[in-house]
Amino acid sequence: MVKRIEVSGVIISSDLQDAYDYYEVNATSPKKIFEQLPENGTDPIELVINSGGGSVSAGREIYTALYNYQGKVTSKVTGLAGSIASIIPLISDEVLISRLGQFMIHNPSVGGSIQGEASEFRKVADMLDSTAEALANAYVAKTGKSKD
Repeated sequence: MVKRIEVSGVIISSDLQDAYDYYEVNATSPKKIFEQLPENGTDPIELVINSGGGSVSAGREIYTALYNYQGKVTSKVTGLAGSIASIIPLISDEVLISRLGQFMIHNPSVGGSIQGEASEFRKVADMLDSTAEALANAYVAKTGKSKD
């Protein structure tokens, strides 16, 4: 039997999942995914994806967990696989998308009020470049297309 796992709402870190659940805010964390994976590690799973993205580090953790999963993984993009959520279906054996579904891909960014000296901003820019390179590698691995 195929285990259905929803990836919906904002992608958040595991330590925030309980708070989001308490306030009934739709969110997906690595913890939420880990708890739903079949215990034997080989049963097929179906990811149903409708998320605009969120935390890059949480999305990477979800991607890696699913990458290491031994069973067949099918992703169904029912709405939006945006930002870091667009990385998650790349580990799938099969990716299906609704006629109205969309992938939204962009370079990583930081938000909020960033403060600091020029050297700190350069570190952030270097980190963003490194993250963009790593994420691009995941798209290349799945599609076989060049980074360009």
